[in-house]
Amino acid sequence: MTKRLRQLSSKDVFLALAALPVLVLLAIAPETFALFWPDDIPALGGLFFVLFLLGFDLLGFPKGKLEWTRRRKILAAVTVVVGFFYFAAAAPGQSLTSVIYSVGRTAGARGDVGHPNSESFLTATYFAAFAVYLAVLAVVLFNKNTIRRMITPLAYSMGAMIFYLVDAFLSFDERTDSFSLPFLQPLAKSIAPAVVFLAKLFGLRIYDLYGGLTPLILGPRPLVLLMIIGKYMTCELCLYWPSLVGTLMFSLIMIIVAARLQVQWERKLLYAALGIVSAVIVEVIRTFSIAYYAYAYAMTCNEVNEFEKTIGLFLLPFFVLVFVVFVASIIRIEGWLASRQKPRHR
Repeated sequence: MTKRLRQLSSKDVFLALAALPVLVLLAIAPETFALFWPDDIPALGGLFFVLFLLGFDLLGFPKGKLEWTRRRKILAAVTVVVGFFYFAAAAPGQSLTSVIYSVGRTAGARGDVGHPNSESFLTATYFAAFAVYLAVLAVVLFNKNTIRRMITPLAYSMGAMIFYLVDAFLSFDERTDSFSLPFLQPLAKSIAPAVVFLAKLFGLRIYDLYGGLTPLILGPRPLVLLMIIGKYMTCELCLYWPSLVGTLMFSLIMIIVAARLQVQWERKLLYAALGIVSAVIVEVIRTFSIAYYAYAYAMTCNEVNEFEKTIGLFLLPFFVLVFVVFVASIIRIEGWLASRQKPRHR
């Protein structure tokens, strides 16, 4: 076994050890691996996306094998063991989970099971712990400068942590029964016109209750935006800004990828804008899929809520596909532009 490990490249070793905490959580609580937003359980599917981004960044690492010095073996073993036991103990239903809930409640987050946003603080701790684990593992296996070369997965992890903390502490105002941070609500409300346009295109009876510019003016209320007159029932589909966390995170990744390109800043801005547009299109598709299910198949509004949770399981491969297409398109475009540049003659 030791001989086989020595034959693995440094990239393979790093990625294999990095995946360990995610595999531990998957084995203990597979039901928690929804994609983006927690309801009554954490949504940890984003951890797989972190691993995908890590693999993407590892493509730029130099080839070669790790030199397993005694010091590196000890530090790597300690890091992996600590990471293994932490994520095993912090899995939903395990001993450390109640401690995390208690810390969240003490700090002012919603930490009671069954309460709106109850799992956001717990989910934030997973992404924070995973980012720390990746950073420490990178320093142990390589050096501290390696952290700069894997900024994409770290930025995604920390961004997810921030969004979930915002949801845990600020997103829902019990006094007004509405979502706070009203300046973010227009982001969700701006999705409705695109969904209604698709509905008209397919002849579906899905209507924006507050059309035009009204949704951008009303702030966090009213929250009900879409009226769906389906085949079997009538349902109101609410859009809240926290539901766009996937779009915001995906946009962040696109911006980071564009910023790291060795191209002129004008093209960086263009690629970043195209990445954000791609993220918005994915969100429109997600919302329209939910609305279409409510129109064509749902018998009750509860079925729509269950479908909204389920569709997150299928979005991760779709997001990965869009990301790969986006990066491949940039590489192709930049290659085409480079081929058109004529060599200068003195």
